[in-house]
Amino acid sequence: MPALTDPLLYSAGDPHEVWRRLREDSPVSWHEYGEHGGYWAVTTHAAGLEVLTEWERFTSTKGIFLRPNFKDPYPGAGTMMALSDPPRHDLLRKAIMGLFTARAVSKMEERTRGVVKSALQGVVEAGRCDFVKDIAARIPLAVSAELLSISMDDIEILAKVTTEAAENSTDIEGVEAQQAHVEILRHYSEIITEKRRNPGQDLVSALTRAQAEGLDISDDEVILTCDNVIVAVNETTRQAVGAGMPALLESPEQWQALRAGELRLKTAAEEFLRWTAPVTHILRTA
Repeated sequence: MPALTDPLLYSAGDPHEVWRRLREDSPVSWHEYGEHGGYWAVTTHAAGLEVLTEWERFTSTKGIFLRPNFKDPYPGAGTMMALSDPPRHDLLRKAIMGLFTARAVSKMEERTRGVVKSALQGVVEAGRCDFVKDIAARIPLAVSAELLSISMDDIEILAKVTTEAAENSTDIEGVEAQQAHVEILRHYSEIITEKRRNPGQDLVSALTRAQAEGLDISDDEVILTCDNVIVAVNETTRQAVGAGMPALLESPEQWQALRAGELRLKTAAEEFLRWTAPVTHILRTA
């Protein structure tokens, strides 16, 4: 059985066959992980759903991804939204729910359509396209700039240093990762200061407003929550869209069905996420 954490399994191997064998023969299996212990892999839908939803037994507060050293503190664990359980998770979610009302989402959809048209127009005018750079990366970044109400220049800087921090997180010395994290903190600190002076209808303003109204959340936790948004946009969404296009090119009949309206866009988006699997695992701690 190949190591589930080996990148070669996903780039050159057959992960689907590995997952199938695990589901059929060993749906809950133990795997060694370097010199730092190991983990249980839960590979069936029913068992996975149980682990992901029963937060009282399986917590998010110890981190949600495997790391080289489980003993190291996980930044933001137990405080930021993605790394918290109820009731704290519910409080953080309530603080930003105003950004996701039907009216707010409708406005965001209008702006997103404008972003897509602008990106496609740029490709047409250039006469060429690097799909990942010009579409898969740029459109999600532009949407996150809207969500945070900051400029594209700022969002591109944050995306760059966030990627650098993630790519160098296992560096022995950790110097490059530390420098990237310093840049992240500096940029977000400036954004928080500006949003306190001039609040708007955006994620940072919503969190600092809730902070002023008594929510127990520090500036560092506001930064970590916003940083989580950037990571999701810059890594997860980009990878899903980037991998989804080759899937359509390899299945032209599906592309034609999508263009003809025979397939719903919402259904197609869900299938892209399922098929491309930009996030290969989620961690919970018992």
